[in-house]
Amino acid sequence: MNHCFCVFADDLTGACDTGVQFARYDLPVLVLLPGMCPVPGFTPVFDTESRNLPPEEAITRIEAAMHFPMPENCILYKKTDSTLRGNIAEEAYALREHSGKNRGIFTPAFPAQGRVVKNGLLLIHGIAADRSQAARDPHKPVHSAALTDIMTGRGVVSYPVPLRIPRKPGAFAALLQECDASWFCCDAVTDADLTRIARETLRVFPAHVPLWMGSAGLAQGLLRALYPKKRAARIFCRPKKNKASPPVLLTVGSMSTVSRKQALQAIQMGLVRAVSPNADRLSGDPEQERQRLVEAGCSILKNGENALLMMDTDTPRPELSKMLAAFFGDAARDILLSTPVGGFFAAGG
Repeated sequence: MNHCFCVFADDLTGACDTGVQFARYDLPVLVLLPGMCPVPGFTPVFDTESRNLPPEEAITRIEAAMHFPMPENCILYKKTDSTLRGNIAEEAYALREHSGKNRGIFTPAFPAQGRVVKNGLLLIHGIAADRSQAARDPHKPVHSAALTDIMTGRGVVSYPVPLRIPRKPGAFAALLQECDASWFCCDAVTDADLTRIARETLRVFPAHVPLWMGSAGLAQGLLRALYPKKRAARIFCRPKKNKASPPVLLTVGSMSTVSRKQALQAIQMGLVRAVSPNADRLSGDPEQERQRLVEAGCSILKNGENALLMMDTDTPRPELSKMLAAFFGDAARDILLSTPVGGFFAAGG
């Protein structure tokens, strides 16, 4: 059976991360930046770029995306951050108001990435979300790890679903029929839990009736439940052989320790040469420091090596976080305009 999907994500990474799950099931996917229109025959994945916006502006972005006509019985999937950052409740409310979907299945769990929900709390590698690095996010810090705290408000009732319920055959389906809550906030610690949540929901409702809300993990579970006989394709890149490629420009515009570890690993493996701004000069004369960064990056690329732009510090400086995205974006733009590259990779901000 063919299904129609429409996906909403609050940033580009999430849009791509979730869109690829649908592509693995042979569904044509098109990621749409703000202002872009859906194309017939493609599953639209709207990137509303609303994660760091004030709540009311985030709602406006959702409303703008919802203005496009959608096919009848379209399955709505709201991709949420797996660390609970962003305007999750507000955007869910906006989708609820404009779609008429009064029930929502919510879990940010993504076990493959170390994000699980136990006893109603999101744990990131065993640490509660409000005590993790997500709690120190400079734009949208996480203040609670409790899913019902996140989803409560605007007259909407949230109901916690402990792990034992979806794991008991028929129990979650019975709960969905008996309880009149709007949002069902589900525990999940394995991929199998996510599939059970979706499968039990589909015993009660057609797939288009509830609003599905979660990370790419729940998207995987929903697709496994909808297409039990279909095996998801593996997505990978096959390196070209015997053909020299131009060097690649990479930017890591984030103060995240995880991003930094990934960048350092690439440096240690000899895959890239890094060039970094001086934190003190960045605060004092960012324009001069940007020009220095551009010249150094161009020199690396012209030498046939991959260039990486990143901060060279083990100690995050919150006062720099908000300017890093624009700084690295401007530097990368100038490099790309002046030097041919074989590819461009950007992460953070």
